[in-house]
Amino acid sequence: MFGRRKRLTAAELVKKLERNPEFVARRAAKLEEHARKIAPALEIQKQILSELSSRQVVADSLAGLGNSGNVPPAAVDVLLAWLSRTEDPNIRMAIVRPLAAATEPFDGTPLARIFDGTDHYTLRWTIANTIACAHPTGLSEWLESRLSDSSLGRTREMLAIAAGQMLDPSTASKLLRKAFSELPGHCTIGLGECGGQEDLGFLVSERDRYDGWVRKEIDGAIEKIRSRKGDAEKT
Repeated sequence: MFGRRKRLTAAELVKKLERNPEFVARRAAKLEEHARKIAPALEIQKQILSELSSRQVVADSLAGLGNSGNVPPAAVDVLLAWLSRTEDPNIRMAIVRPLAAATEPFDGTPLARIFDGTDHYTLRWTIANTIACAHPTGLSEWLESRLSDSSLGRTREMLAIAAGQMLDPSTASKLLRKAFSELPGHCTIGLGECGGQEDLGFLVSERDRYDGWVRKEIDGAIEKIRSRKGDAEKT
């Protein structure tokens, strides 16, 4: 009888692979290829950070700038200018994300232009998220049009939330109810921001069609609208 072969631990397997010249060569080639791919993005980030520093905005990375929750107008101007200097979707996303933490409203038309000029799903979603967080100006008609465009699919998710926060409540509620079947959770959040009596009835009628996080959001939106209605009746 043969004994059972001893199973290698993860550490032992790594040591064994590191003695294999072919494995070492493949790993080195992958690392080199990765470094080559990210080099342009790192160089652009370095230039942006240098320009930000000249405006007295200090950050160790673009991600760090966004995470600070404090992106002043001077930094916004730099980031928006750099959006038009690159076509790389990944670099553009790295630039767009910090704009979500802008401390003051800014012109959102550059974001709209990038959104319309790409078919990159994640870039579009990132732009929509930044719009929902930062509430940039000049986007009312654009927001109505894009939220109504079913061909944009789920890249409109955060636009639904933005509509509830940024558009006239009457306009927003009509748009959100129309898009509800496609984006129920996000439209619910938007209706929670702007909804009135008609939207309350709509959400109550839709509640039992959904479960999970969507139903939870519907319950939350119903409570918010009822709370607003109660506050209004007291005044």
